Amino acid sequence: MMKTVQKGFTLIELMIVVAIIGILAAVALPAYQDYTSRTKMSEPVALLSGLKIDVSAYFTDTGKLPTLASLVEYAGPKVTAGKYVADLTGATAGTFIAEMKDGIGNNINQTKVQLTFSTDANGLLVHTCGKAGSNPVPKKYLPADCRDGY
Repeated sequence: MMKTVQKGFTLIELMIVVAIIGILAAVALPAYQDYTSRTKMSEPVALLSGLKIDVSAYFTDTGKLPTLASLVEYAGPKVTAGKYVADLTGATAGTFIAEMKDGIGNNINQTKVQLTFSTDANGLLVHTCGKAGSNPVPKKYLPADCRDGY
């Protein structure tokens, strides 16, 4: 009596494996895109945070909040673009906005992050970081230290 040995997989077994891989991909891809978007958002926050010391010095010396142009005149050139940041602007005194480039992630394309300086009731300089204008970055993509403007 001769036994038959099964070689390979049945069609049903292969279909089950393909379905499982499809489900895993459907869950993993959005999570990966969110992760990469959060990573890319560290650049504009770093560019904006780099202004804090110069704004503080400007405010201490003049008693006024600077625009980006007056800050450049006071403390020298600033980095206003990067790999993911299209432009850093600051036409309003004490308000600086970083706009993301297009084509870097569906959920953060051309979104904006804002760093705003103001004075509190005691005349001390304070800042808030967060959403900006008509196309703000969704809160979940910002680093935790830049969510106070929401």
